[in-house]
This record gives sequence, structure tokens and C-alpha cells, in this order.
Amino acid sequence: MRIETLSDHPGALLADAVGARQRGGPAGQDAALNEAISDRDQARAGRRWLTWLRLIFAVRRERRELARQRLSSQQSAGRVESIRAGGNAEQVVAEQLSRALSDDWTLFSGYRNRRGEIDGVLVGPTGVFAYEVKYYNATVFIAGDDWQLERFDKYGNQVSDRTPMGDKRGRSPSAQLNQPVAALTDWLAKRGHPVTVTAVVLLTHDRARIGSSRNATVRVETSVQGLLSLTKQSPATLNAKQRTEIGQIIRDDHQHHNQPRPTTRPGRG
Repeated sequence: MRIETLSDHPGALLADAVGARQRGGPAGQDAALNEAISDRDQARAGRRWLTWLRLIFAVRRERRELARQRLSSQQSAGRVESIRAGGNAEQVVAEQLSRALSDDWTLFSGYRNRRGEIDGVLVGPTGVFAYEVKYYNATVFIAGDDWQLERFDKYGNQVSDRTPMGDKRGRSPSAQLNQPVAALTDWLAKRGHPVTVTAVVLLTHDRARIGSSRNATVRVETSVQGLLSLTKQSPATLNAKQRTEIGQIIRDDHQHHNQPRPTTRPGRG
């Protein structure tokens, strides 16, 4: 299998998260608190009581701000680790697919169109498969496009009640995948390739479980083997020429939508 990396979304997210963590660290706030404490103590030693009283409140403010920044730093650290784990999971999926599929297959990693980004688009003899990787130590409950999860720690203890599962736009994994898949399917048809794009959400954490699934709008698999089995179930429908043309359409479409949009300036009156 050939792998073409169109974009590295997890890598970009990780760089942003690390940068935000470094910018928002509490080190500077520690210095501000120590300075406020020193000024307060000096005012008390000099019997400047009004200044001392004012600085008491200043020290309290600095302590509150330091506590807030420490909490933010902890949350940022958790986000960094979550993004890193997700990126690693995508890489593991790509490696397993590469070992199992022949050179007749191409994986387009990080494809983007007007409706969003897809972790991987597989093009091969038996069709086109789009997948989204989710790496959660959780039990997932699915009802149509409504996804919820219960999280667990590494010891198997439940650490959260059932909560909605969605991206920053509030889309469940199925909606997050189906929207760009629909756009890709429509664009391929307009370019002369009316193929079905099979949408698959991969729950890749080794402790991920499906608690219940009702009316799911995508295929949901808990291993790469599940995705591979789908590629083997369909009969061969795409010849080499069709696969090459579909691959070029995917490249061109991604390049078009991945370009930065020019800033529109208001006209002069």
C-alpha cells in the first residue's frame, strides 16, 4: 500500500497545544506573586498601613490568578497528551493497513474538503473507504448521530458519567465523518466517478467498547481488522485507471480546499 500524506492535522494541533501551554505557563505569575508578597511585607515593616492593606488584596488576586493558571496548565498538558495519543493512533492504523494491503491500494492521509477533514481515505480495487480514528479508553453508546461515552482510567475504573462525544463544532464522530464524505462522494460523481464511499469510525484504544449501537449512520469498528474485512467483502469494482483518476481528484480537491483564503478588504467609497 502506498501512503500519501496530504496534511498533518494532528501534528498541527499538537504544535498549537504545546505553544499555548508554554505561553500560558504559571512561571511568570509565580514571580508576580512573590513580588506582591515582598511589597506587602515591606509596607508592613515600614508601618505604611494603607499600602499594606491594599497589598493584602493584591496578594490575594495574584494567588487566585496563579491557581487559575496552574489549572489551565494542567488542562493544557492533558490536551497535549490527548492530541499526541490520537496522532500516534492514526500512525498505528496506517502502519497496520500498509502491512496488510497490496500496492493496488493508496491511503490518502489528512484529506480535507469544504465540509471538513478525513483522517484517511483508502482507494483500492474494492472501492473507496474513508475512516476516522478515535482513541478513547471508554465505552461508547450510539443512537443515530448521537454519540455518548463513559470514560475509564488505566485501571478500569469509571472516571466520568455518560457525556456527549463530539468535536469542537459539536459534531458526533459519525457526523464529523459523514459531512466530508458526502462532499467527496458528490465531487467524485461530478467528475465522472459515481462511487460509494464507505464511512468507518475506528475506535482504536485497546479498552474501547461499544455499549450499544442503534441506527448508526457509519460502520463502527474496534480494530483495524474490522476495516480490512470491509475491504475484502466487496467485489473488485475499480480498475487501475479508475483508481488513478480518483486519486488525482482527491489530491486536487484537497489542494484547493487546503489553500489559505485571501482576506477580503472593503472597497473604497
